[in-house]
Amino acid sequence: MEEEKDFSSFLIHFFFITEKYIPCVIINPSIIDRFSKVKLRPSKSHKKDTKIISESLFIYKPSPSSSNKISELKKKISYIKDDIKKGNKPSFSSDMIFDFASKSIGINSKTFENILRSKIEILLLLLEELDKFDKLLSESIKDIEINDINIITSIPGIGKTSAISFLCEVQDIRRFRRAKSLIAYAGIEPVIKESGRRDVRLGIYKKGNRHLRRILFLMAMNVIKYEGKFKEFFLKLRARGKSSKSALIAVANKLLRTIYSMLIHGSFYSPNYS
Repeated sequence: MEEEKDFSSFLIHFFFITEKYIPCVIINPSIIDRFSKVKLRPSKSHKKDTKIISESLFIYKPSPSSSNKISELKKKISYIKDDIKKGNKPSFSSDMIFDFASKSIGINSKTFENILRSKIEILLLLLEELDKFDKLLSESIKDIEINDINIITSIPGIGKTSAISFLCEVQDIRRFRRAKSLIAYAGIEPVIKESGRRDVRLGIYKKGNRHLRRILFLMAMNVIKYEGKFKEFFLKLRARGKSSKSALIAVANKLLRTIYSMLIHGSFYSPNYS
């Protein structure tokens, strides 16, 4: 097939994940263009392009280089990683993946075979590690107040895993006298320095718990998607000229204050909560 932005890669990925064993070769468009000029066919259409591509293969026999094969491998590994990030855990072995890959891109290099197997084994090992951590996280629920989890997850966009991760980092939220103390602990406190008549903002003070800070940013991004009040707050800041990063930090700050108040008072979230 002719290389066309992400479309050709999408087709190869489709053949890969659907187990349709169709050999694929991506051809540089310039090769097809030169071939069409030799054939003296200046007019173009999808139908004619398809015919020209098929005719060119009788003369041009693609032989993918090692770099091309490695590039295809990286794409496939990237697809698997994306599935893992989305929570779609592959239910197949390294041999099965290798079999799919060999039939879709025509692997004939022993070196490439070893690289592919090695990369897949690493990915599957990481999946096993993720399973272990998921189990450990589930077990940690026993040491956490279930009601606190339910309170946090009452905010649209925050799931059980995020709530547990948050509580594991904070431990007992009641050890913080004020929301400001918790904000400083998380490292999302705005740094402001006075200079004459102006207040200069220097970002956030990142000396706090970086794991908690990361969890908060992930929670804030989801809350912006699913909770109208926080989304409105984010868009209002963007309309004032704030960068996406600055607006996200402000949302994380507001979210942390909200969670702190909810947990201290034992109350569940509602859009009118303040």
